[in-house]
Amino acid sequence: MPRGLSEPVIAYMTDVVGYLEANGKYSRIDDASLHMLARQLDVFYCAAAAVNVEGLMVYDDKQKLIANPKIFIMNQAETMCVKVMKEYGLMAKARKELGGMAASMKKSPLEQFMDK
Repeated sequence: MPRGLSEPVIAYMTDVVGYLEANGKYSRIDDASLHMLARQLDVFYCAAAAVNVEGLMVYDDKQKLIANPKIFIMNQAETMCVKVMKEYGLMAKARKELGGMAASMKKSPLEQFMDK
């Protein structure tokens, strides 16, 4: 796991690794992909936290009201995360195609992370 990640991202990635191990998929995944996913989730999480504080609109250096640039950062990070998560069966549709999750897991790691 990369260093310097926020606590919710660490908890989420721990769930992801557990899910992959429990479903026999961990051995097929390279660590670089998991590190990329962790970093992009952290970027998303930090940008979302900043938008929650700053709001959807901010003032630029000319005091003109503009859309918060961190929204763009959030969207880019989310797109990268979804690409990686689809590949490894961490999204609902991909889980169905790859054989599903363990019956005991009611929500995917992503759904649990988004609930926080």
